[in-house]
Amino acid sequence: MSTSNKDLNHVLILKEIAKERIIVLSEDRYSLGRNPSNNIIIKDKQVSRYHATIVKRKKNNFQEYFWIYDGDLKKKKSSNGLVVNQKFCDYHCLKKGDIILLGNNVKLQYYQFAAQTLDLLKLIETKNKSKDLLLNLSDRDFNNVNLHKLTDIIIPII
Repeated sequence: MSTSNKDLNHVLILKEIAKERIIVLSEDRYSLGRNPSNNIIIKDKQVSRYHATIVKRKKNNFQEYFWIYDGDLKKKKSSNGLVVNQKFCDYHCLKKGDIILLGNNVKLQYYQFAAQTLDLLKLIETKNKSKDLLLNLSDRDFNNVNLHKLTDIIIPII
């Protein structure tokens, strides 16, 4: 049974120096940066006040996808630029596995997960990290694996 794009959750894993968070992209637009008025506030000094904007688009009224733009969409770009998959760009259509860098210390990873997988990831994020839960994510053997961060389990389940 395949999962249609409409049944997927669009997710950013935000990795800062001291923490990681899951951001489910359910709104039509997100602003990212240091300014407290942003939807996604990132306090790193190398991140501009209005570093990037993520916008949802729909194709044929059912398939959703997201674009990321450098700056605030008002022709003001970020100071350090937007890097997606190791290339500077002004905008990019996000695809599963894309890695976005904001400055040197902030990394975003874009994924699409089925609802059940996302629920399990959220449990793990809230520090209920049990090997029993991880075994439900994949057929892989997680015995003798020391998991410290959310991204330690991302690669095995995609």
